[in-house]
This record gives sequence, structure tokens and C-alpha cells, in this order.
Amino acid sequence: MHKYTIIILFLSSFLFAQSVTTSKNWLLLGATEDITDLSVFSSKCIKYLYTYNSTKNSFSIYEPSKSINEVKSIKKGTGFWLSGLDNCTIDTTKTNTFEKRIVGSDELLVDSKQSLTWVNGVDACFAGIVSKTSDSCKSLTFGGRSDWRYPTSNELSSLISRANSQGVNLNYIVSHCVHGTASDGYVYTHNHSNVGQIFTTTPSNAGLRCVSDGN
Repeated sequence: MHKYTIIILFLSSFLFAQSVTTSKNWLLLGATEDITDLSVFSSKCIKYLYTYNSTKNSFSIYEPSKSINEVKSIKKGTGFWLSGLDNCTIDTTKTNTFEKRIVGSDELLVDSKQSLTWVNGVDACFAGIVSKTSDSCKSLTFGGRSDWRYPTSNELSSLISRANSQGVNLNYIVSHCVHGTASDGYVYTHNHSNVGQIFTTTPSNAGLRCVSDGN
């Protein structure tokens, strides 16, 4: 697609409808602020996102399937185009599925999609735990609950990936924490390029975020 053609098209901006049908041709869409959950951009329907910066007169291309962080770097109010598969539909009505809940001085993060409640207080996100036999969760009383356990790798991956795409803040006792410990492996946090990826090799250091079943 020629850059001058893109500039002309940019003058006619469209907002998101409830769904978007992609094609191999470039499709002009609205701004990222029209979507509450940027994880829609990781859809298999989308191959590339393309933006134009009128201030710098420059173009940027993103491959959301490789890194949602690239998509999150698009400033709100920026118009963009996407190219993907023919006749593939994206649901753009996805919303934030997390609720922050304060109990006393303890912060919980309730995940309505998974029906889980997570510790989100810095003092209870244990640092340095790589062993899966620690009783840190079992012995924890936090937010009025005492039924805490280790998360599975799939649960922790889902939390980290979706919180990252939705802009939900996860508190860590060590802000640059890179690895999260699960009952059956480890997961990269938002501080790593492979956000939410599960791995099994024991890292030199990791953090533990306990979870409880139910809301």
C-alpha cells in the first residue's frame, strides 16, 4: 500500500463497531481508545497493524501475534489500519475482566472470567520462591481468606497475559520481577518480552502470587 494513499485514507477515520471482519486488504479503523481490551489485537485474524504519525511523518508496522506490548505502545487517539485473513471476525466488545478489591489494608484482584481471586498486595507476593513445595500460600491469611494455594501455570499465564493486555497493574514485592512460580512450572511476567509464556526450567529467582478459588 502506497504511503500517500494511506495519508488520504487517514482523513476518513472510522470507529469500531461491535465486531470487525478482516481481509488481506488494508482496513482503516479508529483509535486504540475505542477498545477496552487490547488483547483483541492478538486474534489469529490479524496479521499486521499499521500506523501513521503525522507529527513525524513516519509509519510503523506491528505484528500483534508476536508481541502485544508493541500494540500497547500505540498512543491513544492514533488511527491505524489492519491486514489479516479474509472473512475473519474479531469481537471488539471485550472488556476488563478484573476487579480490584480492598479488604482492610489488603488488595485483592478478582478475575471474573476465571472465577479466581488473586493476592495483589506487595507484602504478600513472595520474592525468591522457586520451590513448588513451599507452604507460603497454604499458611497465608490475606484479604480475609485463608484458602490460598499455588496457581497452576495455565492460571498464572492467563492472569499475566490478560492483565498486561488490559493495562491492569500487578503488584510485586520486587517491581522488576521476571518469573512467576506455579505449581507445575514457571511463567514470564510483563517484565519479559515473552509475557505469559510458560516454561519448566527452574530460574535463579522467581516470585509467588497466591490464588484462591471463587470470587
